Amino acid sequence: MTGKFELPPKVDLGIILDSSVDMGLENMHKSGLLVRQLLDRLSISPGTTRVAFYSVSNTSKEHFQFKTHVNRKCLLSAVQNGKINFGDKNFDFVTLLSQTFNTMHAKSKNVDEQKRIYLFITNTIDEYNNLQDQLNFKLKTDDFLGLVLFDYDQDIIKNKNKLKILTFNKKEDIFQILKHLKIPNHSYTKCKVEGIKIKDECNRECTCNHGKLSNCYRIRHEFTTMTKEERQRYLKAYTKLTTVSPYKEVYERFIFMHYKYFCWGIHTERYFLPWHRWFISVMEDLLRQIDCRVTLPYWDWTYVSDDPWSLQGLWRSTDDGLGGDGDPKQGYCVQTGMFREDKWETPYWEDPLDIILSIVDRIDGNIDKQKAKLSFCLRRAFKGYTPTPGSLKRTLNLKPSQFHDFDIQIRHNYHDRMHNIIGGTMCTHYAGNSPEFFLHHSFLDKIWYRWQQKSLQHKYVHFLQMNETNMMGCSHTQKELIDSHFLPRCIKVKYTKFPVNLRKKRGDEIDDMARKPSSFWDRYLVKSFDGAFPNCSRTKEEKKRAKYLHRKLDLGWKI
Repeated sequence: MTGKFELPPKVDLGIILDSSVDMGLENMHKSGLLVRQLLDRLSISPGTTRVAFYSVSNTSKEHFQFKTHVNRKCLLSAVQNGKINFGDKNFDFVTLLSQTFNTMHAKSKNVDEQKRIYLFITNTIDEYNNLQDQLNFKLKTDDFLGLVLFDYDQDIIKNKNKLKILTFNKKEDIFQILKHLKIPNHSYTKCKVEGIKIKDECNRECTCNHGKLSNCYRIRHEFTTMTKEERQRYLKAYTKLTTVSPYKEVYERFIFMHYKYFCWGIHTERYFLPWHRWFISVMEDLLRQIDCRVTLPYWDWTYVSDDPWSLQGLWRSTDDGLGGDGDPKQGYCVQTGMFREDKWETPYWEDPLDIILSIVDRIDGNIDKQKAKLSFCLRRAFKGYTPTPGSLKRTLNLKPSQFHDFDIQIRHNYHDRMHNIIGGTMCTHYAGNSPEFFLHHSFLDKIWYRWQQKSLQHKYVHFLQMNETNMMGCSHTQKELIDSHFLPRCIKVKYTKFPVNLRKKRGDEIDDMARKPSSFWDRYLVKSFDGAFPNCSRTKEEKKRAKYLHRKLDLGWKI
C-alpha cells in the first residue's frame, strides 16, 4: 500500500473572481473549469497547497481563507457550492480589487516557505494597468501575481506595466498556464487499480475508486513502535511549531485555549471526550502545516506499565525521544533530550512558580531553594506506574449503558493519573505545553475510538442527545466530534493497533497492578490518583466512583 508521490511544494493559491455582470454566464462556467483543473494539479493540505477564494463586483466577498480547508474534499465542495453574488462593478473597482488582494495576502503570512500564486479571473484588461501601484506588498521572484483572461486569442505574458497576464479559452489552455505558474502537470487525484489502498502524497490512506483517490484517512501510530525516521519527523515538526515564527505565535494562541477553559467545562463528562478530540485534530493541522505527512502519534502506556520511565522508550534522550525526568536539583527542569532547559522553553504566559508548587511533595515543601529555578523550562517528576493492558481490556468491555463509568475511568483513572505521575508541567493548568500531552490525549482518544467501534450503541451513546450548542473555543458541537471517520472539515482518522509482534513480546497480560498487595495501592492512590493535577471539575461523587472503578477495572478486584 504505497504511493509514488514526492513531498509536494508549498503553495498559497489565492483566487479572486470577477463576479460582475460583465463576465457573462459562459465565462463563469469557464472559471469553474479553470479552478477545478488547477486544484487537480495541486496537493491540498495545510502543509502543501492552501487555497483562498474571493469574488469582487460592487463589493468584495471572502468565500474562504487559506487556513479554512485542509483537504481536497471540503475545498471542492466549497468551490462547487459557494454562492457568488453578481452585480455591477463598483465605481472604483480597481481600488476595491487591490484592497481584496491586500486583505488576502495579509492572511497568508502565518506560514513560511510558501510559493504564492495570486490570480484575478476576469474578461477584460484595460482598467488594470495601475493595479500593482495600489498593492501594499511585494512578492518573491518565484511568486506569481496576475490576471487570467477569457475571450483573448493569444497567451499574453506581460503588458506594458509588467502585470502578468494569462489566457484561458479552452480546456487545453491549462497546460500553458501550468507552465507559466511553474506547476507540474501531475494529477494528485488519479489512480489505476480499482479498490486498492494507496497512500497519497501526504501519507493518508486512500482507496482507489473509479480512477480517483477517495476516502482518505489520516493514520495515527503508536510512538514507540514508529520507525526512527517517523519519530524524528514528528519531533522536528513539533519543535519547529513551538519555537519558530510565524508558527510559534499561532501555536501559543491555540494552546492557550486549554489553559483558558481548563476549569470551564472541558474536563467534565459533557465535554471532555469530544472537546479534546477536536483539540488534537487542530493541533494535527498545525503540525501538518510544517510537514503534511505528520499525524499525531499516541503513547500506549499500558504496554510499559511494568517500567513506564525506561530511557529506552518514549523518554530516550536522542532526537527521536522526549528526553527524561526532571532534575530535582534544577527545579525539576528537564536536562536531557530535545526539550531540555537550555534548548526549549514553555510559552511566556506560564507561571513557573505554579509548576514548582505542583511538585511540592517531591521537594519536601522547601520552596525557597527552588525560587532560583523559576525559568520557563519543561518540568517532570516521574513516579508510580501506568495502567495495564488488563485494566484497558476491562474498561473496553463496559457496555453502552455504562457510559458514565467509562467516562469516569477515562477522565479520572487514566487521564488525571497519567498527568499526576508524569508530574511537573503535566500536573498543572499549563499541561498542554508539554510535548507528552498530545501523545497522552491521542491515546485517550484512541481508547474512546476503540470502544466506539464495538457497536452503533457504543459509538453514539450520550453525545448524540446533546443540545445543538457549540463547545467552548470552537465552532462545533459534541455531535460533530462523535465519529472519527467523519470529523469537521472532512477529516477522517484511524488509529493503528499496537503491533501484534510487540504485544506478544511485552505481554498482553502484564498486570502488575492486580498482583501488588492492597497496602501498595493505598500508597499509590495517594501519590498518583489524588495527586496535584487540578481537579476543579471533579465532584465528590465522581471521585468516589473513580476509586471504586480503580479497584474493579484497574486492579481487577471482584467487587
